[in-house]
Amino acid sequence: MGTELRNEYAYSGLHAYLLIDSVDPSHPDGSASALMRRLQEEMNEEGPVTSAVEVAGVFQGLVHLRFGDGDLDALQDYLAGDVWNGVRHEVVFEGPAHTGPLNQLLGFKKHRCDIVAIVKVWVDAGRTREVLGRLGDEIGPAFHGASIVYGSFDILLALEGEEMKVPAGVALAKLQHMSGIARTETSFTDWRRIPGG
Repeated sequence: MGTELRNEYAYSGLHAYLLIDSVDPSHPDGSASALMRRLQEEMNEEGPVTSAVEVAGVFQGLVHLRFGDGDLDALQDYLAGDVWNGVRHEVVFEGPAHTGPLNQLLGFKKHRCDIVAIVKVWVDAGRTREVLGRLGDEIGPAFHGASIVYGSFDILLALEGEEMKVPAGVALAKLQHMSGIARTETSFTDWRRIPGG
């Protein structure tokens, strides 16, 4: 797992994730890949764009946005910008993050690592916090971070490894058998594609 120090912005403010489904060819950037590269030029730990990365799988890109505490108005203004015209995406809002054994927060954030499996997790009704709390112990060293999210699924989970077979194996062998998990959907990215990643 990444060992870099977390700054004050990592777990304060309003955090949202945009899962980019597709970019219309008429969009000025023309593709999800080009859009991610443009957003990477805007990245700033204070936000609004803290990270943007191409994804291979059920969606094409992931953008982490951060705004001031409870500043939903600023998020909505940002999403009303021209850059999002012609971009099909889903927005999920970050809730409670996984708490590690040393009481450190290990949410779904960009850390220094190699291959990351981005897993959307659907949980049995009433078991979201319980499952979030067990993820680190039950997954083991491939656990990278997890957060409860408010959207069409329940938890956004990151698994890491030096090569794709490590997080892929965990997603298939361990997650599929965890009590309380109803369904998962896994995509992959090489986090080293993020400048400074």
